[in-house]
Amino acid sequence: MAQVANTIHEMILEGHLSAGERIKESRLARDLEVSRNTVRSALISLESAGFARHTPNKGWVVWQPTEAEILDLYVARYHLETAAARAVSPSTDFGALKKALDELLVAYDSGDTKDIVVKDLAFHGAIVGLLGSAHLDRYYQKVLEELGYCFSVAYHTTEPRDAGDLQHEHVQIYQAITSGDVGRAERIIAEAVMTGREDVRRSLAGEPPLTADRS
Repeated sequence: MAQVANTIHEMILEGHLSAGERIKESRLARDLEVSRNTVRSALISLESAGFARHTPNKGWVVWQPTEAEILDLYVARYHLETAAARAVSPSTDFGALKKALDELLVAYDSGDTKDIVVKDLAFHGAIVGLLGSAHLDRYYQKVLEELGYCFSVAYHTTEPRDAGDLQHEHVQIYQAITSGDVGRAERIIAEAVMTGREDVRRSLAGEPPLTADRS
């Protein structure tokens, strides 16, 4: 069952099943060569993780975040990442964060959307990792799972944001955090959070992305 849940999860993250799309148990059972009961158990597992919903009229559908859910998710990201920026000291080791940034930039150059999402999440996880709290790291992993879905929605839209803009945004975040200038870091993280949240909202609404300001 876990393998089937992982496969369906990958289908959602890779855009093969779109936000709000009906999930047909019979078709999945046939395509994956498993029983409908196995598919149903997998979907129940995905529902508890937040990626599927069961509705009275449609049956199973892919999670389509509401504006309130997107806002709540990105508020959590903002507070944890700015807390990490405030925790920076002269003794802070930025090695893991620099490695995560370098790997993300390579992923952008490759154009592999799946790898970009994975490396993007690792970068944000490394930011919160600066807090040095195993408890917060575990909590943020749940946030990152849902952020990963939102990132996938934004990347798989018909008009994704320019990769160069996204690379520049992440480099700015890294430079702001490592500079030790808390005010600048909070401002740049806030701008990235608001832009990212709007990217997801626009993608779900079928609207074009915002154009980033590189000033």
